[in-house]
Amino acid sequence: VIAKERLMFSVSEDGTLAVAGFAEGVNVDEIENLVIPSEVDGKAVTRIGSWVFDKCTSLTSVTIGSSVKSIDDCAFYGCKSLTSITIPDSVTSIDSSAFLDCPSLEKIVGVKGSEAEQYAKENNIVFVDKILSEG
Repeated sequence: VIAKERLMFSVSEDGTLAVAGFAEGVNVDEIENLVIPSEVDGKAVTRIGSWVFDKCTSLTSVTIGSSVKSIDDCAFYGCKSLTSITIPDSVTSIDSSAFLDCPSLEKIVGVKGSEAEQYAKENNIVFVDKILSEG
């Protein structure tokens, strides 16, 4: 287990990292904006594990790093204040329950034609093309 940037990461068999939750001592009730890094100590962060941000009710926005490939089941379950998430096109798997019970989630920012756009469409969430929004 590696702790960095308020987060804990578990090391997978292939040497990549999965977000495992918040580091010990972090007050989750004070975290509003979260950036999940692409790498930690030279290792790629490729997965957001199951239930890792469960009921982080103060969280309003999340930006996911460009090496992440999957967002597991109930990863953001019950994040009632979450309004926006930026998902890179590296993400090829988003579990159908990844954002379960996130009633305030009003927009997903990503790349047109990506898994993020597909997830937004399937769940009636506004999709914003990252390229156009940066333009």
